[in-house]
Amino acid sequence: MRKIIKDLLPLLDGSRSNADRRGASEALRSVVRRLDLQLVPYAAFLIVPTISRMVDQDSAVRSSASEVFGSLVRLIPLEEGKSSDDEQLSEEMKKEREEARVFLGQLLGTRQRTPYKLPVPIGDGITLRKYQQECLDWLAFLNRYGLHGALCDDMGLGKTLMTLS
Repeated sequence: MRKIIKDLLPLLDGSRSNADRRGASEALRSVVRRLDLQLVPYAAFLIVPTISRMVDQDSAVRSSASEVFGSLVRLIPLEEGKSSDDEQLSEEMKKEREEARVFLGQLLGTRQRTPYKLPVPIGDGITLRKYQQECLDWLAFLNRYGLHGALCDDMGLGKTLMTLS
């Protein structure tokens, strides 16, 4: 699994060629199908790069990534707190796994997202309402991980951001 994490997952990066991403996503799909529950200790490593490929420009990559995500997402509750394979992981990999767990917690709403600070002040004494800040935090979170999203309710954040820009 260390080989897959270190050598295969980087090939899923969006800046790689379509062929690299296709090959990596197909290989990962095969690994996930074959190993299934044996992947529990590694699910956090695998799911983060898979999520961003679900919006890939290449339909074959999107399809593979979606299937892998569907298989891995059911393992996440089993993965949390799993440490039986910790002795096999380097300190760097343990850190990466913890970062992936934080990401998943923020995505699923079990951990607070990092508050986003606007790079420029919005005006004298003007602050965003709590719900507007939460929406901004969500959009910044999606952007940080290369994900897409839309705000589709009546929070007024769209008009607020348009007014500010």
